[in-house]
Order: sequence, then C-alpha cells, then structure tokens
Amino acid sequence: MPRACLRLLLADWPRASRTAAHDIAAKACRAAMDGEIDAETARATFVAFARRNDLLAPLTSSTVAGGTVIDWATRSQRLNAPA
Repeated sequence: MPRACLRLLLADWPRASRTAAHDIAAKACRAAMDGEIDAETARATFVAFARRNDLLAPLTSSTVAGGTVIDWATRSQRLNAPA
C-alpha cells in the first residue's frame, strides 16, 4: 500500500497544490517503505489526505434491486454454473 499511494497519487500531485496533508502522507508512505512505521499508519495518513481533497468515492449501500450484493453474486454463480 505505501508504495502504491506514493506512485499512484502523491508523487504526481501538482506541486502548487501540495499542502501539509500531502507532505505528511508522502513522508508516512516513505517511512512505511523503509520499515520505520507500519503500513496501517501510512494508510491512515493517506486516507486523511484523500478525504481532505475529496478523492474518496462516496459510500454506497450494499443493497441492489431488493437484495444484497452477496445475494446477487450467489444467484449469478448458480445461473452461470455448468449444467
């Protein structure tokens, strides 16, 4: 996760838009890659950065057309199973 957060987003973030939250998240990701902090701590700083910049997808309900996602996945497996 730390390497992915650095490569996928933090390193490409426009320099003019970098804030303290960006700096903290980037440093935490680097520290996790160096084994100085655990990955969960780096993840938490990255999530905080993403929330501040409105980058996270909104939470959605797991209900789909009157059933849960698991119900639909189970039905799909039964329908697509070999005869």
